Amino acid sequence: MNVYWNKLSTRERALIMGAGGLFVLLILSLVIVRPLINYQAGSEAELIAAKEEYRVIASLVASYNTTQDKRSISAQKLPSSQSPRILISTSAREKGLIVSRIQPSEDGNLTLWMDSVSSIVFYEWLNTLEQRHSLSPNLASLQKNGDGTLRAQIQFSGVQ
Repeated sequence: MNVYWNKLSTRERALIMGAGGLFVLLILSLVIVRPLINYQAGSEAELIAAKEEYRVIASLVASYNTTQDKRSISAQKLPSSQSPRILISTSAREKGLIVSRIQPSEDGNLTLWMDSVSSIVFYEWLNTLEQRHSLSPNLASLQKNGDGTLRAQIQFSGVQ
């Protein structure tokens, strides 16, 4: 290799060194400079997306808090004159749920059993009790029946 290099004229050596220098600059550009520029552009795009996501989440949280405040105000404004036991059984009947057994206890708890209920209707009923009457169970035991329905035992405390 050294013999070949020595046979070249000064002009040819300068051209080869210039081409080698340009090749090194090209490699540095492709390996170091471009990835850094692309990383910065990608980071800016991620920042913009994160800001937009934050804005959406903040607006959803604000609307959720407003909705919760309205629900609590409406629940306070409309106290029911019926006993909680009657409200629970009436709302279950309105949703088409069949309560197979109701057992009040001496300590103020009320336990209900339902043998075959649809999970969607059951959770809608619990949601209705919470939103309209501020009643929520303190204990629930759910078992899946073979036909896709649920067997439920629900206990409400302090509702008698």
